[in-house]
Amino acid sequence: MRRRTAIGLGAAAPLFLSREVRGACPELRGTGDLLVVVERARGSVLIAESTGRTVLGRVEGLGDLSHASLVFSRDARFAFVFGRDGGLSKVDL
Repeated sequence: MRRRTAIGLGAAAPLFLSREVRGACPELRGTGDLLVVVERARGSVLIAESTGRTVLGRVEGLGDLSHASLVFSRDARFAFVFGRDGGLSKVDL
């Protein structure tokens, strides 16, 4: 009986790794959690995540976005921003 307990605890040890070791790997998440906001006045695109409601980044220098449109790639990894000035920008989410 003790041997089974020891084997069970040994197998479960990776589940109880220290927080530092678990934090070393980047968190994987689906792109369905991301928000993409076109900031027309600034000429930039804001990328945020909806679960924690935090801003992840801002892509600036995209030109005139007063009448911009946004289209996602089929795998939802990229966002294509079409600006009024004819500029096309590919943003890696």
